[in-house]
Amino acid sequence: MRMHSDALIALRNRLVSSGLMQDSRHVLAIEQLGIFMHIIAFDCGDRKCAEIFQHSLETISRYFNSTLKAVTSLASEFHQLSTSSTPFCPKLRKDKRFWPYFKVFFLYIFSQK
Repeated sequence: MRMHSDALIALRNRLVSSGLMQDSRHVLAIEQLGIFMHIIAFDCGDRKCAEIFQHSLETISRYFNSTLKAVTSLASEFHQLSTSSTPFCPKLRKDKRFWPYFKVFFLYIFSQK
C-alpha cells in the first residue's frame, strides 16, 4: 500500500488542525501517522515497528492507538451509508454479480431502523 507524500501531509494537517493529533515531546505528528500507516500497510507487529522507528513498544502502541482513534473519528466526514431515500449506485444495481448480495445487505440495514 502506497500513499503519495502530499496525501500523507494533507491527512496529517487535517488531523492536527482538527485537534485530533498533536506533536508530542519526542514524537512528531507526522511520525505518529507514519507508525500507524506502516502497521496497517505492512501488517507488521509492534516489535518490528519499534525496531524500525527506534521507539519503545509502549510508545508504538500508544501512538498507533491514538492515531487509530483520530483517523476513525474522521470517518463520518468521508463516507455515508445510503438511506432509503438515497438511490443506490446505478453501476452496483445493474451488476448482476453483486446486486443480489448488496440488496440483502441493504434490506437488512434498513429493517434495523
